[in-house]
Amino acid sequence: ESGKATFNNAIVLPANEGVQFGDSAEVIYGDGSDLIAQSSANIYLKTNGSTLALTLDTGQDATFAGKVLGVNGSASTPSFSFDSDKNTGMYRKDADVLAFSTGGTERVSISDALNVGGALAVNKNANGTQVPATFLNSEQSNDGCEIKIGSSTSNKNSLVVGFETVGDDNAGNYGYLKMNSVSGYALVVDDENQ
Repeated sequence: ESGKATFNNAIVLPANEGVQFGDSAEVIYGDGSDLIAQSSANIYLKTNGSTLALTLDTGQDATFAGKVLGVNGSASTPSFSFDSDKNTGMYRKDADVLAFSTGGTERVSISDALNVGGALAVNKNANGTQVPATFLNSEQSNDGCEIKIGSSTSNKNSLVVGFETVGDDNAGNYGYLKMNSVSGYALVVDDENQ
């Protein structure tokens, strides 16, 4: 018979027994630990009466109608990661700072001021030949910034390209080129190209 019933208390079903819709392919049941929705077609989750929130299709793809929000996460447990590699992914490092980690270690971070932290390892030259890893690292302060290119993350024996402002009113600007292991500059150019 068709119609509907209203219950004032919970309906308790045994494990692996559920509510069937139409035919045996459409069932919702609990197996003792998880709630399982089973269907031979797409599954739709709606909120606020009839607003579509989530679609699970037969190709195992999930489509969200709204935003996908995650917890802040960390380098070792990023918010958005992979089932087979849970310590590699993307997370919120700080307010308005997006970070990426691999192997549970932060590799790159990007702030809302477009400050980029971390080191980029390049191990192929322009011809595609494998070479020892080269690390590109950027640092920024209130007085200027540096880009270091070297053979290790310690920046020893690295080539440094930098820019600084000098004077209390930051009136003077100059760029420089130097080797990090050698004191002094190899080349200095001021804002008048001298």
